[in-house]
Parts: sequence; C-alpha cells; structure tokens
Amino acid sequence: MVASTVNDSALVAGVRAAEPYAVSALYDAYADQLFAYCVSSLRHHDDAADATQDTFVKAIEHIDQLRDPAKLRPWLFTIARHEVANQGRRRARLRLVDDEPDSPAEVPEPTKELSQEELSDLLWSAASGLQSRDREVMALHLRSGMDAPEIAAVLGISVEHARVLMARMRDRLERSIGCLLLARHGGDDCDGLARTLRGWDGQFSVRVRDRVNRHASAWRPRR
Repeated sequence: MVASTVNDSALVAGVRAAEPYAVSALYDAYADQLFAYCVSSLRHHDDAADATQDTFVKAIEHIDQLRDPAKLRPWLFTIARHEVANQGRRRARLRLVDDEPDSPAEVPEPTKELSQEELSDLLWSAASGLQSRDREVMALHLRSGMDAPEIAAVLGISVEHARVLMARMRDRLERSIGCLLLARHGGDDCDGLARTLRGWDGQFSVRVRDRVNRHASAWRPRR
C-alpha cells in the first residue's frame, strides 16, 4: 500500500510538471483497470474504450483539482464513473434496452468443483445477470481490488453504505451463478426448465437469470 501511494504521488507530480513520459506512465498504470471497470458497466467494448480514453483526457486536464495525490486511484475511477454515465446516456438515445427489475427468488448454490480458470469464467459470465449497480460494485471490488473506503470514495457514498452494497453484490452474485449453472446444465434433467429456456442462445443476461429464478422458485420437490 505504501509503495502504491508513493507511485501514485509520483505520477501526479509528473503529470503536473509535464514531465516526459508521465502521461504514458499514468496510462500504463491504470488503463487496464479502468477499461475493465468501464466494460463491466457498459458491456460494450467500443463504448468502454471511449469512456476510458475520455477518463484520461479529463484526468490530465483537471489533475490540479486532485487535492490528495495518494488518492489518485479512487479519483480516476470517479471520473470513469461519470464517463460511463455519459456513454450510457448516448446509448440510451439509440434506444438500447436497459436491465430489467431484480427478482428475489433463491436458487440452489453451485456445488461442482471448478478449476481456477473455469471459476473465473463462471464468475464473470454470471456478472451479466446482475443489475448495473451490482456489476459496478463487483468490478470495483473483485476486479480492481478496492476496499469499502475506496468504493465509497468512487461512488460518493458512506463507507457503511459501501459495505452494504458489497454484501448485497456478493449475495446476488451467488444467486446469479446458481442460475447460470441451472441454465447451462439443468435443462438436461428438467423438461420444464428446458421449455423455459427454449430458443436461448447461451448468452446470460438479467432476463435469462429472472426466467431461471422464477422457474426455480416455483419448483418444489415431491415428498
């Protein structure tokens, strides 16, 4: 943490002083993290790339507004969050479909033993079944490694509220993973689920998750 703080402070000082390669160093340090965050929120690579680029442009233009250079990372993610919102509004003008309401139904927990690579793929595939706020918190916490105070700074909320969002995200992610596993494998053993998912192209989404959720919550084992 100390090394990161020193590096961030040095990056800020370099950009402010217009030192050679300072901007490139800033980009190298944070481009991947910011792009991953933007793509998890927008779910569109071109829009995420635009939002990431705009984030760096704004950050360089307003670097003197950063009061504490040690807080460079949450400051950058705060700018990225605004750029994601801007991209979202542009896409809304094209009448792209937004997420549907969340469903409270519980689904069984996954029990299959997975390799690290399979688990990672499952995790981020299941993220497509989350609402946008949960995906955002997931990206900040799991992909960027932010703790509650950093997430609170990015989202402009209290630390306690950030902790609540993190706990809620974990719970919903667990249920989304269960729905994804049911969608992928449950139809082989359940004719009702197979009918529910008839025509499914394999792409997981909030809509698919809710359909599986409703099916799972309506099912009751016979005694």
